[in-house]
Amino acid sequence: MKKLLTLFSLSALFSTGTFAQGTFPTSNATWTLRIGQGEAAPKYAVMGLKNEDDTIGAHIYHKVFESETDVTLGTSAYIGGIREDIAARRIYYYDLAKASERLLYDFSLSIGDTIHTGPSGSADGIVNNVDIVNIGGVDRTRITFRQLTSTLAWPYGEWVEGIGNAGLGGLLGSAMMQPTCDCGTQTVCFANDGVTKYHNANYASIDCDNVFSLTSVADVAEASLIVSPNPARGIVNFRVGNASQFSKLTIADITGKTILTKDVDGLSATSVDTRFFTPGLYVYRLSAKDGSATNGKFVVAD
Repeated sequence: MKKLLTLFSLSALFSTGTFAQGTFPTSNATWTLRIGQGEAAPKYAVMGLKNEDDTIGAHIYHKVFESETDVTLGTSAYIGGIREDIAARRIYYYDLAKASERLLYDFSLSIGDTIHTGPSGSADGIVNNVDIVNIGGVDRTRITFRQLTSTLAWPYGEWVEGIGNAGLGGLLGSAMMQPTCDCGTQTVCFANDGVTKYHNANYASIDCDNVFSLTSVADVAEASLIVSPNPARGIVNFRVGNASQFSKLTIADITGKTILTKDVDGLSATSVDTRFFTPGLYVYRLSAKDGSATNGKFVVAD
């Protein structure tokens, strides 16, 4: 399902939309990431916030999840937490693996200020410009940078208030990563409450709803999947090719709670009655016998 997206351009777009209040998302948010692997094919990952918090030390953090295999973001995908100091306009990240917190974003910076957001805490770059960009009908502060030893604008990473790093570096990486090869992490899409707010124009051809589409075995990779109608208002139909490869259909809500599991072994089509589903976004996972899977989303309308 295609969505109407507001894309970034190199110049700021001004509008009469509502100005963002500086608050980072607290739940039901996902960032689609492209992970470059040099000459090898890139990988994709999804990072997200569900409606889950964790108290660590003196602070409450919104749990951050990351997965390279699915969008349900289960317990095993929990990697850390994000908290916001709204008054200071700063975002902090607590890394579970390192058991430490670091400054992730600082939207109080002005032109000429130095940023120190790398994992080591060392200086990364200098603020080159602060302007307003309209994304998804909302005016948001955008900060762009230049290198420490150059007066030229840095064209790869940039911060957007309410979204994070909208380019090279991804959600948790420095905006000043050195793009010496296609080896970095890029933010491709950002969505909140199931609605895409941002799609990186450099990767406009990537379907953020299907980055974990069929992989692994050639027969499975060649299979087709049609979900209709989408949005659904009753019966939703799943039709697949090479059905003998598949074994199970799982449907979860946006929080990751499994709503339905259905055996589809040997079936070329199956249907699900959504009349008793709460309207909203749902994630499906069609599992193959070899361990690969295709994932996607559909909407249950009011």
